[in-house]
Amino acid sequence: MENVELEPKISIYTVAYNAELYIKECIDSVMNQTFQNFEWVILDNGSIDSTGEILETLAKKDQRIKLFKNDKNTFIYNVPYNPEFVSHGENLKTDYYCALDSDDFLHPEFLKVLYTQAIKYDADIVLGGTEMFNEKNIQERGLSCPPDFFIEETSNLGDFLSDVYRSLRPMWGKLIKVSIVLKQILYRNENPLILKNAGDTLFCLDCLSFSQKIVGVNKVLHYYRVRGNSYYKTDTDDKRYKDYIVIYYRTKELLLSWEKLHNKNVEFIAQVLYISIKELIEMIWNANNSSIFEKLKATENIINDKELYDILTEHELIPTFSRSVIESIKDITVSSDITLLNNSYLFRLCKSVTNNNTTPHDAFLLFLSSVFDEKNINQFGSEYLFNYLSYIGKIEIKGLFNRGIDNIIIQNKSIFVDILNGNYGHIGSKINKLIDNDFSEILKEELFKFTPKITDFSKDELMTNIGRYIEINDYDLALNILCKLLEAYPLDKVGLSYKIYLLTLKNDKINAAVAAKVLTIFYDNDSDALLLAGRAYANSGLKGDALKCLEVAFTVCNDELAKYEIEQEIMLLKNKGC
Repeated sequence: MENVELEPKISIYTVAYNAELYIKECIDSVMNQTFQNFEWVILDNGSIDSTGEILETLAKKDQRIKLFKNDKNTFIYNVPYNPEFVSHGENLKTDYYCALDSDDFLHPEFLKVLYTQAIKYDADIVLGGTEMFNEKNIQERGLSCPPDFFIEETSNLGDFLSDVYRSLRPMWGKLIKVSIVLKQILYRNENPLILKNAGDTLFCLDCLSFSQKIVGVNKVLHYYRVRGNSYYKTDTDDKRYKDYIVIYYRTKELLLSWEKLHNKNVEFIAQVLYISIKELIEMIWNANNSSIFEKLKATENIINDKELYDILTEHELIPTFSRSVIESIKDITVSSDITLLNNSYLFRLCKSVTNNNTTPHDAFLLFLSSVFDEKNINQFGSEYLFNYLSYIGKIEIKGLFNRGIDNIIIQNKSIFVDILNGNYGHIGSKINKLIDNDFSEILKEELFKFTPKITDFSKDELMTNIGRYIEINDYDLALNILCKLLEAYPLDKVGLSYKIYLLTLKNDKINAAVAAKVLTIFYDNDSDALLLAGRAYANSGLKGDALKCLEVAFTVCNDELAKYEIEQEIMLLKNKGC
């Protein structure tokens, strides 16, 4: 080993929390470095196991150890770092800074190899390679190694960003010149931006903006432990995803300053954002401390974010994103929890896509009740619409998709209902009012090609027959005729009303509630439809939803006698069970 000089050249920084199972391996890897001229600055971040005692023993033995302590964990209790620890970092006298997690460890020559390259090239940042290993299965390993390189202008990283980005993102596995770190600290003191889960990446991007000379070493010198119960792997804060959006824009800003904001790099960082969000959603669904409803709510919160959705849309990542979300939560679709079904559009979407034990029209209603739910701000899942139209036999509408006006139609519920129900003659005036002229002519042209699906029997005849069979209690035959009607007119108000009535008679509360949800979405100004939907909700045990529905029905109703009857139903429902 080399002789230890009085003035250390490298400051190693470690924040430790409840790391008693791993800290000894970490300590051994640092103390056995072939380059010994370092100081090790450690913060015991409120540990409640033996981590603190282990570190205190170490600090007493070696004056290079600078130990600080927080009484409470900064992340869990949202308290600041020990001020002496912060002050030490703001007044570093060493040449280079190195971050090391308390559950990771170093190759014996980590410091020597990286410091040698740092001195050779007067580098601002030196990147080393990392091997990731799963603590439960050490055979499960992965590598993150930069190529061997030296650049005198940081902007040149933009020429091979995808090759080095994994090494650039984390704080660990590298040396950074202390003068660069101090500039970053000063910059963030003047321009505060606190990220709970991507602070290390923000730190590194900031440091890059102050750097020029960068070196890459294509050798594994750092070992990263993947733990299922680590803070990073278990924190599912509902704002965490926003950190990843910040990193996307910060990286984009850096590339712009380098004049390397070309399509390849932009597509790459968009893909990085997508993967980060995908992994976060997987993390949410693997968490053991949340209910299904909480997980659904957290996921809906992410997919409702317009800024995120616009980025993924711009880079044509929405279909991939949708599939990954559904894949993450598909196991819960076996549930028949009617409250969950009614309150979560994402649950209904996944159930419609993954559940084969249902009729085409029932699956279609589940799908529509999800995509057009007012809570589904970005109409997540709408890209499946064409598949569903084919599924229910509405293949003729594909022309609307081929001509690129499907999104325009989806965003206009009234026109969408008329198209599905074959009310082509009623659409003309709506098109002129609601749709831009460039698209209105295309839509009219396509609709002109359509012909009603039912030709042998008129719609009125089918309705009459359904009513007649209901009167004689032949509900199965009534349902058969209704299915034929709904094939041609999937969102017909009367057809849906009959469906709710027949499903209620058959005690199929789930599908009755879904049909009721569809009525409330597409006929939200029709008091008759809302009244029927409210009754279906009440029959399904969804008292709160029933009351809301009836109250809206009362508000939009123009007939005084009908309003009185609705008011009486509201009062009866409120008193029920009291």
